[in-house]
Amino acid sequence: MVREQRDVVERVLGWARELKENPSLRQADIARREGVSRARVSQLMKLARIPSGRLKGLRDSECGKLSVRELLKIAGAGER
Repeated sequence: MVREQRDVVERVLGWARELKENPSLRQADIARREGVSRARVSQLMKLARIPSGRLKGLRDSECGKLSVRELLKIAGAGER
């Protein structure tokens, strides 16, 4: 993954940990803190649903050059 995508994934995984550890925290709180819309946080949180093994594989492989949009498509495919 190029640096920007890796940073986004790491940030989202951090958000997921925060939400799990602090049940009173909401995505809207994260959005305010990060200066992004609540919808964008919700959209990016789909990345946290990619199984960790698959995410590691995406990081380590040649496919690591996927865009955030492509990663979101992969995360969305898991919902079907």
